[in-house]
Amino acid sequence: MEDLDQDVIIESRLRKPAKQSAFSKNLERRRRQRLGLPSDPEESDDGESGSGNGSEDETSFKPIPGARKLDSPISVESDEASSGGTEDFVVEDDGDNSVAMELPLQFSMHRGEDDTTLYLQNAVGQLRKHLSSIRDSQVASSLWKYNFRNTLEVKPELTIIQIDPEPFCAACRRNSAISTQQAQLQGEPYRPLSFQPLKNVNDSTSEESSDESGSGSDSDESDGSNNNDDDENDDTSEAEPPQTFNLGQHCARRVALFHTLTHWEYALFQLVEEKVLKIETSNRKRRKKGNAKRIIDTEDPDNIVVYLENKKVIDSQWRLLETYIRQAGNIEARWAGEID
Repeated sequence: MEDLDQDVIIESRLRKPAKQSAFSKNLERRRRQRLGLPSDPEESDDGESGSGNGSEDETSFKPIPGARKLDSPISVESDEASSGGTEDFVVEDDGDNSVAMELPLQFSMHRGEDDTTLYLQNAVGQLRKHLSSIRDSQVASSLWKYNFRNTLEVKPELTIIQIDPEPFCAACRRNSAISTQQAQLQGEPYRPLSFQPLKNVNDSTSEESSDESGSGSDSDESDGSNNNDDDENDDTSEAEPPQTFNLGQHCARRVALFHTLTHWEYALFQLVEEKVLKIETSNRKRRKKGNAKRIIDTEDPDNIVVYLENKKVIDSQWRLLETYIRQAGNIEARWAGEID
């Protein structure tokens, strides 16, 4: 180094530590006060230097172009004094000022009778929507006609029997298909919530027209003939034959699963109603024997649920729904030896 000329030696280009602004110094001082640390000796030296350093900091400060100039420098102490300090920020929970949080019903542990009913309705609605989505997206076929699908949705009773091979399938409407099974649909349409049978609009209108014609007749013989006709119509309506559709084996499996996913609530209602009738029959026998302790009150739905749980009815029905969902996922697969 001594042999080199001074002009050849390059000055150091390492960055020097940036000078702290007044805002940074205040923050550092407040931090040391909170932690109980002694004050920085450099800070005390700066304080003794007085206003000289302050004026130097102000002159060395370069504002951002376009920024608005503040009338007074930023002070941490003034901000804390105006906000009341950090201690006032935390608000203690008071019994009078506290607001009760209302959780959704599916997460609430305390429910009233109305809330429980609403919770169960929501649960059944979600299950109904899920099964309907599987039925429409995976099981239903776009080749089905409207009348064919409507019959499946309206008639709650389905029976599939074996028949002699015949050409044409009523479901996929292919002339080359061979039908070896027949779907027989019957039963009255029902209301979706109460599962009570619907009245046929055509029958009600025909009854009104027959009443008007009967009132306008003068002879007793005509009235008697109308009554006989009505009795005959009632007999024929009760013995109405089922609607039949010849199907191939693969289409028959698809139709049966579609019908099951459509009327699963109706079938479940029929099963529960049968179990309730069985309970009431057992209650009558126990009352005759004087065994009142084992009588199950069917007016309370909770007692019926407990009975169904003990008899494993709920578990079996849930596993049955899971089986339907698995069958829907494999409905496109062909079975070995299927004639279609």
